[in-house]
Amino acid sequence: MGGNVRRKVQIAFEADLASKKRELEMARKDDQTSIAGRPGAFGNKVMPIYKYDERLRIDREVDPPPSSIFKAVGYNKNPEDNVKHYRRYYPDELENMKDKFGVPIINSPFIKELIYRSKPVKAGGFLGNLFSGDGGSDYVSINVGHFKGTIRCYNEE
Repeated sequence: MGGNVRRKVQIAFEADLASKKRELEMARKDDQTSIAGRPGAFGNKVMPIYKYDERLRIDREVDPPPSSIFKAVGYNKNPEDNVKHYRRYYPDELENMKDKFGVPIINSPFIKELIYRSKPVKAGGFLGNLFSGDGGSDYVSINVGHFKGTIRCYNEE
C-alpha cells in the first residue's frame, strides 16, 4: 500500500512540475513577442536603453527586458560606460532547450549513460526465503538515474 501511495504522489508531483514548465514556456513566448521590436531582442545580449528624465535631471533606464528571458549583468555609473547589459536566461539545461522550430539549440557535448542498481528478488511468499537453500539468488536491475559527463582520451606519447 505504501508504494502505491508513493507512486501516486510521484505522478502528481511530475504532472505539477510539467504544468509549471508549460506555463513558464508560454510566459517566455509572450514576453519574447512583446519585445520583438527591441534591438537585439532575438540575440543573447541586449543593451539597456536610457532616456533623460527632466524632473530628476538624470539619464534613467527605460523599458528593461523581461526577467523571464534576460538577466541583468554589470552596472553602469554613466550610460556611456556600456558595462551593464542583459544576458539571455535559459530555465533548463542547454541541451534540453529547443528553438521555435523544435530543433535543439546545441548538440550536447556530454555522454549520458544510465546507472543501475541490483536488487534481490524475493522468493514466493512471506516465509519463502526462510527455508530455501540459496536465500534468493535472483537479482533484478533497477534504473536509479544517469551519469552525464565528458570523456577525453589522450595518447600516452
